[in-house]
Amino acid sequence: IDINGNKIKGVCKEKESAKNDYDDAIAQGNTAFMASTGSDGILSVKVGNLPPSSNCILTLRYLVQLQFRGNDLVLPFPVSALPISNTTTTTTTNTIEGFSLEGNLEMSTTITHITCYSHTIKAQLKDNKATICTEVLHNSPPVPMYIFIGLSNNNKPSHVLERLEEGGAEEDSGALMVSLFPQIETIDDTLSEILFLVDRSGSMSGTRIEQAKNALQLFLRALPVGTLFNIYG
Repeated sequence: IDINGNKIKGVCKEKESAKNDYDDAIAQGNTAFMASTGSDGILSVKVGNLPPSSNCILTLRYLVQLQFRGNDLVLPFPVSALPISNTTTTTTTNTIEGFSLEGNLEMSTTITHITCYSHTIKAQLKDNKATICTEVLHNSPPVPMYIFIGLSNNNKPSHVLERLEEGGAEEDSGALMVSLFPQIETIDDTLSEILFLVDRSGSMSGTRIEQAKNALQLFLRALPVGTLFNIYG
């Protein structure tokens, strides 16, 4: 986190210990921040005791394994409009009103197209590189953002070497990833069929059935291309 040019580096701690340290720092009038993930998988970030008229920049590293869906690589961003339902049990007074995304992509082969079905996204392609951006999203749909990346040769073996250089040579680290795609020939395409069973009894009235509908929508949007499904209620 960067506050008026002063950088504060976070450390990983046990959740209860981190909460106690954060509360102690706030009680003493110090600036502090804490990021944690709840049982629902939602990441929350608290920043307390910011100086007046200060600028605060929060930097997070997001590491995720890309998967193929059809012939496209899928880059997921968990930026669902939160809360999912508009009930008083999930809304908060400090919900972020807007979100925008800018990024650079570099692949091992030529990028043929970039598509996002849930959000409006702009992309500029040049060989194996691309830049993507969105406008500020004030009322984004209640679904994660999935960016589909088409490659000219998605079966080509590739490797990526990343180096992290911070705080001097003693803290330098690196990671090497190698992707191999074995050629497996099948006689027929294997299709899956998924059954969704939805409880529509009286106990699901009100906000519960709305939350079930939102959850079902998330599952349906995440199904691979060609998947068969049925919904029973």
